[in-house]
Amino acid sequence: MHADGTVERYKARLVARGDEQGYGVDYTYTLLDVMEIISGKSILAVTRIWGVSARHGDAPSA
Repeated sequence: MHADGTVERYKARLVARGDEQGYGVDYTYTLLDVMEIISGKSILAVTRIWGVSARHGDAPSA
């Protein structure tokens, strides 16, 4: 706001509420990315062969 009380600019925000969405209306496909055990073991084997260090990664809020 300006000193005289007039509005300098307007701001808007969009909020999507997932709890009010319906399958087939708002979305039709969901995806859950999960690594299979064999994929994880393969990655660890390749890192061992190449002599690089494997680091731990986690998504605790997922």
